Amino acid sequence: MKRIRLYLVALAMVASGCRGEATRRADEAAINSSLGSVANIRTGMSSADLSALGLPMRFRSVLMEGDSYAVVDAVIESGAVVECLMESGKVYSLTVTSPLPRDEEGMGVGSTLSELRATYPAGRLLIGDEDGSFANFVNGTNVVFGLRQDMFDPKCFDSMAMECAEPKEVAVVKVVVNSGPANWIR
Repeated sequence: MKRIRLYLVALAMVASGCRGEATRRADEAAINSSLGSVANIRTGMSSADLSALGLPMRFRSVLMEGDSYAVVDAVIESGAVVECLMESGKVYSLTVTSPLPRDEEGMGVGSTLSELRATYPAGRLLIGDEDGSFANFVNGTNVVFGLRQDMFDPKCFDSMAMECAEPKEVAVVKVVVNSGPANWIR
């Protein structure tokens, strides 16, 4: 009888440890909208803290609005690449194009506009042409869901004030996590 109890205790410990590992991996791939993070990479962390994570990284620069910015592409455990836009030695924003990282509600790359609207009824679709065209869904958090622009009528990008038909099945192609809440225009 003692052997059976010992076996059951050992089995429970192993099962608990496996569940803990699975939970840890899920947490590492998660988009945390309140902390402004993807996995264990968070906005506002220094480049030294980012390097200390020990993740595989690639360094490059991008030109945005006429200025050059440093970008670190970090590969998290799930294999997803997190693009870290750096400003003044700190992570300014995080961008993912992989369908693996999801926010607290299960939304991410591949989610549709109708799913975003159902999940975040107070969220807003922002369409415009400032600094290049954009079609984004914001929900008042640090997260911006970038939508496939080719699904929208090109006239939608001419003026932010005009009404535009929403393609309900347009999918998220990128998720951007900012250091602060996305501003709602109007």
